[in-house]
Amino acid sequence: MASTIEILNNLIDSWTARHRPESMNTDWGQALLAYGMATAVHTTGNPNGREYLQRWLMGNWPSLS
Repeated sequence: MASTIEILNNLIDSWTARHRPESMNTDWGQALLAYGMATAVHTTGNPNGREYLQRWLMGNWPSLS
């Protein structure tokens, strides 16, 4: 049986492989997804998720860079 960390990593890797962060905006649903991913990345340390979130943030708020 897979551990919680393995499941979270699989979800993060699957999402980041199928969706470009530049295509996400800041509406309620996508912001909630980003919050959940950030929480999962904080727990797992997943580098794919961290990079994805950084690209999403910089794409929507370039003044943060």
